[in-house]
Amino acid sequence: MKIFGILTAIIILLSNGLYTQDTLKKEHSFGLFLNGNYNLYSSDFNKLEDIPNCCPHFDGGSGIGFSLGMLYEYHLTADMYLGARLGYMDYSGTLENRQPITISVNGNPVSAVSNHVIDASLSSINFAPNVGYKLTKEFSVFSGFSIGFVASKSFHQEEQLVEPADRGSYENDLRIRNTYDGDIPTANSINFAWFIGAGYELPLNRDKSLTLHPEVMYSYNFPNIISSDDWTFMNFAGGVSLKYNIFEPPFIEYFEYKEIIDTIQVDREEIASSYHELGNPEITVDTIVNGKEIIITETRRRTDTYFHKIDKVLTPEITAVGVDSAGGIIEKPMYKVEEFLSTKLVPLLNFVFFDQNSDELPERYVRMNKSEIDEYSVDKFFNLRTLQIYRRMLNVIGDRMKKYPDAELTLHGYTSGKDENNSIELASKRSESVKKYLTDIWQINPDRIITKAAAYPEKPTESDSPDSPYENRRVEI
Repeated sequence: MKIFGILTAIIILLSNGLYTQDTLKKEHSFGLFLNGNYNLYSSDFNKLEDIPNCCPHFDGGSGIGFSLGMLYEYHLTADMYLGARLGYMDYSGTLENRQPITISVNGNPVSAVSNHVIDASLSSINFAPNVGYKLTKEFSVFSGFSIGFVASKSFHQEEQLVEPADRGSYENDLRIRNTYDGDIPTANSINFAWFIGAGYELPLNRDKSLTLHPEVMYSYNFPNIISSDDWTFMNFAGGVSLKYNIFEPPFIEYFEYKEIIDTIQVDREEIASSYHELGNPEITVDTIVNGKEIIITETRRRTDTYFHKIDKVLTPEITAVGVDSAGGIIEKPMYKVEEFLSTKLVPLLNFVFFDQNSDELPERYVRMNKSEIDEYSVDKFFNLRTLQIYRRMLNVIGDRMKKYPDAELTLHGYTSGKDENNSIELASKRSESVKKYLTDIWQINPDRIITKAAAYPEKPTESDSPDSPYENRRVEI
C-alpha cells in the first residue's frame, strides 16, 4: 500500500505539470482497463439442485474478483462520448451459513456449530456499450448496459464442524461432510448488468494523447446466477484505465492579400508641375470557413490623386444677377451661404490585446514616430471605421495626455491564466510595454502612468468561450 500511494502521488504531481490549451477536440480513444471487484451476493435457497446439503438457508455472501479488457470511445462533442468495453470479469465469491446443531460425544448430547460453505468460481466475457459525459475538464461520469457470456461456473461445497473445535464429529465419524465439486447445476449461460461509474483524467504527456483514468463503478447484474433459485449479485469496482487519444485535425489558416488602387486626375493651372498624391488606405478583412480551412483575405483599397498642371485655361466673363419673386432683375443680389459642421463620436475599447506568451505591442496597433507627433490630429480619423480608429487608440490616449497634463493613467496587465503559466512577470511586462510607448513617443511623464499586474483579469471572459484565451491576454487602460 505504501508503494501504491507513492506511485499515485508521483502521477498526480506529473499530471499537474503537463497541460495543453485544450483547443482540439478528441475524436477517438482506445485503451485498456484493470479493476478490482468486490462481489456482493444476495440469495434465497438452501441447496443447489440435486446436490445434498443440510443447510437450512443461504441468504447471501461476498467475494473478491477483478475485471480487465479493452475499451473504445467515440467523442460526439468535447463533453460527450459513446463507448464500448470488451473484457473478462471474475465475480467469484462464497455463500456461508453457520447452523447450531446437537451432536453426540461419548454418548452425551453436545451443542455444536456446523458451517455450510459454497465457494463459487464464476467468470464471464462481457461486452458493455456506454455513454459518458464530462462534468469538468478532468472529471467525467458514464453509464451503460453489459451482456456477459459465462466462461466458468464451478463450485466447491462442504459442511464443516467448527464448534466445539477440539471434539465431536458427524455421523460419518468425520468433521467434514457433504463435500462436492463440479459445475453449478442450472447455471445461466448469459447475464446482463446495468452499471454507472466515474473517472478522473490525468495526462501523461503534454499533448494529452496518453491519459490515465482512475475510476470507480457500481453494477447490478440480472437475471439469477442459477435458473432454479434466487441468487443474484452486484459488484463495486475500482481501478484504472489507460487511453490513447486521437484528436480532430486542427484548423488550417490561409492568408491572402489584395491591393486595389484607383487614381483621380485633377487639372490645375496654379501648380508649378504635375505631381502624384497617395490617398489613405482603407483596410478590410474577410474570413471564410470551409471545413477545416480558414481563408482570411485582407484587402487594401486606396484612391490616389494625380494633379496635372495645365498651361492654357479659358477665362470667361460671367455676370451674375438675381431674380426676385416677381421676376425682376436684382443687379447686386445678396447670397446666403450655410456651413454645416458635424461631430463624429466613436467608442474606444480600453483594452490592448497581446499575442500568446508575448509582451510586445502587436503590429496591428498603429504606432508613430516622434517626428509625426506635431502633425497628429484626430480630425484625420473622420472617414475611418471604428476598428481602424481602435487600432490607433494608443495615439488617441497619448494626445489626450498631452492636452490634459493633470490626467493620470493606470495600466492593468493580465495573462490568460494556465496556458501562460499564470505569469505575473509576463502581465507586468505587458503593462510596461504600453507605458514605454506613451513615455518614449508621446513624451508623457512616467510618474503620471501607474502599472499593475495580475495573472487573470478581475472580470475575465468565461473559460468555456473559445475566445477566452485571446481576450484575457490584455492590458486594461
